[in-house]
Amino acid sequence: MKRSLLIIITVLGLLSCPLAGYAQHAERDLENVLEDAVVLSVSSPNAIYDNKDQIIDPYNFNIVPYVANQRTLVPIRFISESLGGRIVWNQATSTATITNAGKEIKITLGSKLVYVNGKKTSLDSPAQYKQGRVFVPLRFISETLGKKVFYERGIIAISNTTILHPYEDWEIVDYLQFVLAPYQKIPYTGKNLSTQKIADFEQSVVVLESLDQEGEPVGFGSAFAVGYGLFLTNYHVIEGGTDFGIYTAHDQYYEVAGIVEVDKEADLALIKTKIRTNVPPLRIGSMDNLAKGQSVVTIGNPEGLQNTISTGIISGLRVMDGLSVIQFTAPIAAGSSGGALFNKKGEVIGVTTSGIDQGNLNFAIPVDYASAWIYEYKTMSFSKIKVLTKL
Repeated sequence: MKRSLLIIITVLGLLSCPLAGYAQHAERDLENVLEDAVVLSVSSPNAIYDNKDQIIDPYNFNIVPYVANQRTLVPIRFISESLGGRIVWNQATSTATITNAGKEIKITLGSKLVYVNGKKTSLDSPAQYKQGRVFVPLRFISETLGKKVFYERGIIAISNTTILHPYEDWEIVDYLQFVLAPYQKIPYTGKNLSTQKIADFEQSVVVLESLDQEGEPVGFGSAFAVGYGLFLTNYHVIEGGTDFGIYTAHDQYYEVAGIVEVDKEADLALIKTKIRTNVPPLRIGSMDNLAKGQSVVTIGNPEGLQNTISTGIISGLRVMDGLSVIQFTAPIAAGSSGGALFNKKGEVIGVTTSGIDQGNLNFAIPVDYASAWIYEYKTMSFSKIKVLTKL
């Protein structure tokens, strides 16, 4: 969460009641509140550690805290290492040994017996195996390592001291629920969708910010997920920038590791984030079956208004300077560049690139120009995808 967050919810419009009585808390800087804390949400693979967005398990987005038999269980490796511990797994005995600040904890899968510095104690719920990972009771592991646990409405905050109050900090909890909310799983049906259903794909469209060598913003545009941690945009959105970051619809911030591919003539660029995000990739279509008059939907960030939806029709299929382009009537503006143009099936058919105010002339680059990139890198291990050292 690479940004200073003063509360927060009022700006987002998530609160319907006044903040009277909470004036002393409304000025709290969320970055200070969450410093050194580990924040999780039940059923979500997203986490925050020391004010940075994390994925609990970047290789398996199904690894999430869950509730069983009225106990909240968390993945042992993530929680132990986030709290500063070292964990060793003994495959032969199915035992995890956690060491941290002079404490040694031995937990055996399926057993309620636990040894803390050699002394036997018991769990109220045994360590469990799920989705290929070991889970342990939240409070036991956290409190044994000397931490305080805050739990309210599925939000978990683990820190050295109690950092939140369930009543006075309800707006912070609201905000953390928003930030850590898991992404929707939207199945592909191949059928025409309503505009309202296509609008659900906004979760995969992000704000792309370009920074200069001093870290100052030099511009912004749009991009959309085509793989886990891979985003497609226009080349002119990143041109002139030195560093980049993306903001998701869940208000998460991810630093960009670099640019994977560039086609300056087609005005397209593929970028990769530093960590593998779980922003759902959009389904890629083709311009092969496009025709004038077909309905289209755009999602982008015109003038910085995040995830604006607009509708229109294809008004022309043209060739300009040897490049195929899609002309459409759905309104776009500065900041929309790099956004997604959808057909009625919810497939991305183009990357919105430019518009002319008078006459409602708007254009998109067919996604076909990037299809080979997308399919190549989607099949690769994220860690093996290399970025360009220079453009």
